[in-house]
Amino acid sequence: GLNVDLPPLPEPDHGQKWSEAKCGIYNVLFIVTLVLVLTHCVALNSDVGSLPSSAYWLLFAIIHVQALAALVCLERVVRGDPGTIKRSKETCHPLPDVVADRLARGLRLDDLRNLYLDDDSRGSYCVRCCVWRPRKRSCHHCSTCQRCVLDFDHHCGFFGRCIAGTWRSGNMPFFVAIILLGWCAF
Repeated sequence: GLNVDLPPLPEPDHGQKWSEAKCGIYNVLFIVTLVLVLTHCVALNSDVGSLPSSAYWLLFAIIHVQALAALVCLERVVRGDPGTIKRSKETCHPLPDVVADRLARGLRLDDLRNLYLDDDSRGSYCVRCCVWRPRKRSCHHCSTCQRCVLDFDHHCGFFGRCIAGTWRSGNMPFFVAIILLGWCAF
């Protein structure tokens, strides 16, 4: 493609994302606080003599470690990168001919659909993000976040983020862990 400037990335709906994120953050903080307060109330008002001291402190420590793990998972889900494809020379170039031509003439790209090379060697080209998406990986353009995300699962309206990745990447492991920790809390 020609040496042309790419258009700015589309702006996400920050208001929607923040209102969704507040819902998830407040709910997780509420559950963690509730579990910790209940744990302390039960501990203070129960006959701890029926449990060996070491077992009592072990259970107490486990509950606090689970609460801390939930907070770490919350932070990673809300602030971690789900696997967004970043613009770089490798991900943006070569520009498909139709994109290079339109950009050189100052025309918009919003009426184009994703593009593919004839030999399918590069996967698909997202005309909203102006990035090549890998051929052998699941990839999707999130209409709320306005970014292409590798191994996309869904946009979570509870946390206001894309949930994506594998067991080794993205924020999917933290999303699954926070659900399991919430289930274990009760």
